[in-house]
Amino acid sequence: MIDLPNGKYQLGCQFQSDGIRAHRISLCGNDQRVGAAIYRSCNYNGGGNVWPIEVANGRLTLVIHSLDRGENAYWVWSGLTDWRIN
Repeated sequence: MIDLPNGKYQLGCQFQSDGIRAHRISLCGNDQRVGAAIYRSCNYNGGGNVWPIEVANGRLTLVIHSLDRGENAYWVWSGLTDWRIN
């Protein structure tokens, strides 16, 4: 949970590969799905994804979860940025 003034933001998340398996990840922000599911191949080392999100209650609650099952049911998170837009 991140305390933020109410308003519109860009949310940037970076996920990377563990170099062994591909991963599928989903995000929810303030009880709403944020963008489409993310797929990271086993050799992915690129940039992140950016989505618009609105904060209306003074905080951002971000839930990150794996869409994989079994051995692949985890994710490698390497960064989060948020910036207010007008």
